[in-house]
Amino acid sequence: MASQDYWAEAPVQRQQMTLFAPTLDDIIGADDPVRLVDEVLARLDWSAWEAEYDGTRGQPPIHPRFVAAALLYGLCRGIRSTRKLEEACWYRLDFLWLVEGRHIDYTTFAKFRTRFGRQLKDTFRQVCRVAMHLGLVRLGEVAFDGTRVKSNNSRYNTRTAKSLAEKLAKLDAQFDQMLAELDASEAQRDGAGDDSPRQLPGPLADVEERRAKIRAALEKARALDEARRKDGVDPTKNPAQVPMNDPESRVMPNKEGGYAPNYTPTVTTDGECGFIVDCEVIGDVNEASQAVPSVDRIEETLGQRPERFLTDGGNCNGQVQQAMEARGIEFFAPVQSSQPQPGNPAQRANPTQAVPESEWSSQSLWAFRIAAATCLLSAINSRSISRGGT
Repeated sequence: MASQDYWAEAPVQRQQMTLFAPTLDDIIGADDPVRLVDEVLARLDWSAWEAEYDGTRGQPPIHPRFVAAALLYGLCRGIRSTRKLEEACWYRLDFLWLVEGRHIDYTTFAKFRTRFGRQLKDTFRQVCRVAMHLGLVRLGEVAFDGTRVKSNNSRYNTRTAKSLAEKLAKLDAQFDQMLAELDASEAQRDGAGDDSPRQLPGPLADVEERRAKIRAALEKARALDEARRKDGVDPTKNPAQVPMNDPESRVMPNKEGGYAPNYTPTVTTDGECGFIVDCEVIGDVNEASQAVPSVDRIEETLGQRPERFLTDGGNCNGQVQQAMEARGIEFFAPVQSSQPQPGNPAQRANPTQAVPESEWSSQSLWAFRIAAATCLLSAINSRSISRGGT
C-alpha cells in the first residue's frame, strides 16, 4: 500500500492565502479564443444599444456589450440555453473573464435576446467586416449547403385542406349553437341593469380562437395545394399537409426516413477559415431557392461579392447558373445527376420490357445496372426503416 507521501500534493490549498494572488486575466491563456471575441466586440459601435436604456432611473444596468458577448461566445461554444449561460457565468473561467465576473441570470439573457434581436443581427454584420480586415474572411470562395431538422410538431398532428374545412364547418355549427343558447339565456333575464360583458364569454371566445387558427391553416393548405398543382402534382390525390403546432414548417422527408414536419436550414461558409457568412431557415424541401439570395445577403453584409460559389448537385440548375453568371461569380457544382440521363437504358417508353439485346454492350448499360442496384438498395432500406429495422 502506498504511503501518504506517495500522492501529489494540491497546487493550491483551499484555505491558503497568497501574497500575490493570480488575477483572472492570468488564468486565461494569451491565445485563448475568448480573447479574440472580446477584442472584436470592444471595437464595435454600441451607441444603438445604449440608446435603448433610460440612463437616469433604476439601478445601473449591465452594459449590453457584456450580455451580447456572453450570448455570442456561448453560440461559438455550443451553449444556447439561457440557464446554461447563467451557469457558465458562475463557474466557467472563460465566461467569468469575458463578463468580468458579472453574474448574469437566465431571465436577463432571455429578455435581452428578445429585446435586441435587430441589434444582434447588426452586430453579426460588424463582426463579419472585422473578420475580413483580420484576414479571416476573404470571399475567394464560399460553400453553400442545407440540411433537414425536425420542427416542434408531431408527425401525426397535420391536416389537409379537406380535413380543415370539415373541422371549420363543425366549429361554425358549434359556435352558432352556443350563440343561440346565449341569446335565449339573455332573453330570459329581467333586464335589471346593464351588466353585459365587454367580450365574448369563455366558451365562445375559445371556439372563436380555434376558428381563427383553422381559417389561417386552411388558407395555407389551399395555397400549398395550388403550388403543388403548378408543379404538376394533383392535390386531390396527394394533398398538402399543414402542421398545426408549427405552421411555418412543412412536411418533408426525414433524414432517417419517413416524413414529418421539418425545416431546411442553409449555411454559407467562407473557404479561408470556415467562417459562417450567411444562414437562413426555410420551409422548402430544396434549398436551391436560397443560393442566389445568399450571395446577395453576403454582398449586403460584407460589401463584397464572393468570387467563386461551391454547392452540391441538387442546386445545379439553369436559373442558379444564370444568376451567378450575371453577378460575375464562378459557379462550381457536380454536373452528374442521380436520375437516369438521356441515352440511358433506364429511360425507355415501356420500362416493363427488357433492355434490347442491341444495347447490352453499350456503356450506358453499366449506368443502368448501377441505377437499378441503387434503387433496389434504397427500396430495401426504406422498407427496413418503415418496419423499425436497421
